[in-house]
Amino acid sequence: MIDDTERWVSPAARRKNVGKSLVEEVQGWARDEGLYSKLLLIAADFNKPAISLYQACGFTPSGIPFVHGELPETEYCYQL
Repeated sequence: MIDDTERWVSPAARRKNVGKSLVEEVQGWARDEGLYSKLLLIAADFNKPAISLYQACGFTPSGIPFVHGELPETEYCYQL
């Protein structure tokens, strides 16, 4: 398992495909390693820009709610 938490893109670099490039790099690496069947991530429900990015990269809600503190969050899954 890989735990890659708290990833974010600097506000100055947003809307320039930096986040998409990072996500796609991780997807490619995981696929090339051949050790993983899926990638999971958790996004705060209020973080619409991040959720849009993840969905554009092929992640879908897993249906598993996740609560971290008081913020509702959702787990997203990408099948390799």
